[in-house]
Amino acid sequence: MKTALKVSVSTLVLVLIFPLISSAHVVVTPAEAPAASYKTFNMSVPSERQSATISMRLLVPAGLTSVRPSVKPGWNVNVKKEMQGTITVVTEIVWTGGSIPAEMRDDFTFSAKTPESGPLVWKAYQTYADGKLVTWDAAPVAGGHNHESVEGPYSQTVITPAVSHDDHGVHGAMGDEHANPVHALYGMIPAIAALAFALIALIEVDKMKK
Repeated sequence: MKTALKVSVSTLVLVLIFPLISSAHVVVTPAEAPAASYKTFNMSVPSERQSATISMRLLVPAGLTSVRPSVKPGWNVNVKKEMQGTITVVTEIVWTGGSIPAEMRDDFTFSAKTPESGPLVWKAYQTYADGKLVTWDAAPVAGGHNHESVEGPYSQTVITPAVSHDDHGVHGAMGDEHANPVHALYGMIPAIAALAFALIALIEVDKMKK
């Protein structure tokens, strides 16, 4: 009985953690950001094919302003702009000239001011050294992404109401009602794993006493 419980708890931990670890995507974070605020965004890029990633193109969502990419050693950063009325806006950021070897990953960062409302939809295009183009611009679907596919889901940033200095403490104590469920799930993983290992340790101690 105790052995069966030990196996069941260990299996539960693996079932909960493995899908999240194995589902590597091109993802822009954070998953949520306050309205009309300056944020640093990060695009995480894994090379999932047996070839190096040599170019990344990110479409900048409408409403995002003051877009400034970070210096990326080894890569050329090209910011594409266009006139919208009397305002010049950034529409794309393109990184070329570098390389992310197969089965490795890298980060591309930029800062920007968020709009009053969202969400921000991040559509990205990944080019491999073998000429293959993987488009990360499809709506997310159940079942995840096939690493051999040339189409993947886009990521999103939810825009939450701006937090004033007066109610910041209340949000900090009570939690954000607009919290992203994916972030909440990731936050539970360490606690679940710790609980599982604690149960296993207690079982082992009880067996030694007997």
